[in-house]
Amino acid sequence: MGHRPKKRALFFLFLSPFSLSPAISMRKGVNGVDDVGLLELLDASPADGREMLESLYGEPVRLAAAQRLSCAEDVQACVQDTFADFYMQRKRFDPSKGSLRGYLITISTRKAIRRWRSGQQQLPDK
Repeated sequence: MGHRPKKRALFFLFLSPFSLSPAISMRKGVNGVDDVGLLELLDASPADGREMLESLYGEPVRLAAAQRLSCAEDVQACVQDTFADFYMQRKRFDPSKGSLRGYLITISTRKAIRRWRSGQQQLPDK
């Protein structure tokens, strides 16, 4: 009997755009700051806190908006609205219920959907 080569299984890995970014669930993440630490930084130094917040989560928030909006200006407005609204309502965020990254992505997604719907309502009927 001859030697037969072993069959090798091919495995494909399907990734979403969010899984390509580093895992920043922020339980203890980038720059050694966790979600609670980032919230404390926002309270102590709003400018530094917003800068860190946007540097850590700007891309995932932008991707969430870009998946639902086609206009770059709408995406940018959605991202800015997301961070501004989060800053104004940051006391509502509960780190024990989930990650800050997920919370911001949810806000961005909902804002993008609302913006898309309002754009659809403004289109004239054909």
